[in-house]
Amino acid sequence: MPGATLRICVNTGGGPGCQFPEYDGTVRHRELRGLLAKARVRYAAVRPSPEVAAFEARLWITLPDDYRHFLTEIGDGGGPSPDGRLLSLAEAEAASAPAPDLAEDFVPPRSIDDDIGPTPPGLLVITDAGSGYKSGLVLGGDERGQIWTYVEVGPGWIPAGDDLVNEDGTPFRSDDVFAHYRTALAPWNLPRRKTFLSWFKEFLEKSAPP
Repeated sequence: MPGATLRICVNTGGGPGCQFPEYDGTVRHRELRGLLAKARVRYAAVRPSPEVAAFEARLWITLPDDYRHFLTEIGDGGGPSPDGRLLSLAEAEAASAPAPDLAEDFVPPRSIDDDIGPTPPGLLVITDAGSGYKSGLVLGGDERGQIWTYVEVGPGWIPAGDDLVNEDGTPFRSDDVFAHYRTALAPWNLPRRKTFLSWFKEFLEKSAPP
């Protein structure tokens, strides 16, 4: 579809409602396809838009625009991701909380002692990295649109991404996993949280040969 566009989100850094409100910026369909071609990765056949809409209606959910675009324009999983294999929509449903829990708001951990379990409400598990590790896409609540990663210990789920900073803005550097979890959950790292699009584009850019 020439000229197709994908709306993306930016983080507002807190406050009520979705922290990734849509804005007028766009990412051209051909740009994403260009990154895919350069990285030499492929995915399963796309899902027709009516099938994705039926999936949403059956589960009483609304998928974030960037992820829906991927399903209908790029492919229904079946290939690499930043965190293992990208699941198909059917596999994602099977790996996540059952309906109607999936339609509820995601309630994130507030500290490393607040374990929210492997399949929390409001989060669609979209990858399988093996040995219990996985990533999920938040469907509801203030964190809607964010990618979170399952770590099995501490809070269970933390925001995806390694480009964290300390409270004073200096780069975070530590081999202490619990210090990493605390820093990932810290409010000053809210602007660094990943949408599906930013998470996936960063992976493709790193995967592409020089």
